[in-house]
Amino acid sequence: MGLLDWLRRRREEAEEGAYEAFAEETWVNGEQVPNDEIITTGEGEGDLPTLRKGDRGDEVKLLQETLIALGFSCGKAGADGIFGSGTKAAVKDYQKAHALGADGVVGRQTWTALGLMEPQVYADGTQPPDFKQYDKRWAGKMYSSHGDKKQTMKSSGCGPTAMADIVAAWWDRNVTPYELALKSLDWGTRTKNSGTASTFFRKVQAEYKAGKYLTRTSLDDAIQCLQEGGLVVCCFGAGTKGKPGYRKWTKGGHYACIWKYDGTYFHINDPASAASARAKGTRTEVANTRKGFYLFWR
Repeated sequence: MGLLDWLRRRREEAEEGAYEAFAEETWVNGEQVPNDEIITTGEGEGDLPTLRKGDRGDEVKLLQETLIALGFSCGKAGADGIFGSGTKAAVKDYQKAHALGADGVVGRQTWTALGLMEPQVYADGTQPPDFKQYDKRWAGKMYSSHGDKKQTMKSSGCGPTAMADIVAAWWDRNVTPYELALKSLDWGTRTKNSGTASTFFRKVQAEYKAGKYLTRTSLDDAIQCLQEGGLVVCCFGAGTKGKPGYRKWTKGGHYACIWKYDGTYFHINDPASAASARAKGTRTEVANTRKGFYLFWR
């Protein structure tokens, strides 16, 4: 059995920036309702294994062949089925180029980026995909309403990038932040010089038919959404100088996806950073810096 046949069999087995005034809104199944209205609403079979230096076998050879085909040399030995120093270096280079944790270990996230494993199905309370606006696949692509080449995904694409975390988790596994940026341009929700307008999130709700969508400023509303299995996009500001969280996420305005509140910390996918300090925020930090929340239920 060839490697492609083997991979096909494995797959078959697996198949068994808004800086404007913030207005609170409530939408359910595409219809706006009064804000005060009460509304009710690991490795599995067929997965590729985690690989690291020292491993051998068909899976390593498949990895090497894929990396080489993508332009990442595994050293003089080539695709020999042995995970050595050359293969580790190639993996790290690939991970760096795709905004992944560059540790040289090939787990689900790296296999998925290589196109050899399906993304993990999102379960409520687990971390959704964590896209970065500086990912080389789209970092330099223009995101501008008036043809300004300096306005790129890296410089101003936090809105589509944060939203892509939610869309990929629930509705479209293959979506990219740039695809949502193009939708934003089509919808006219890319502002001239202030990133993405808040109306973008309402458009996304309609596009993917989210069951429930609210815009809120209250931390308690955001926490309730998370506790009910929802996901949140937060519009961060700099906050008040001298108070917790001041300029922790931005000096002006920035969107990020909040996916969990554990009673002490909000857990955050920050499109502009992989720093651990920005991946968590206390209630007081978020309270000082948030401008508003966009709350989504699947």
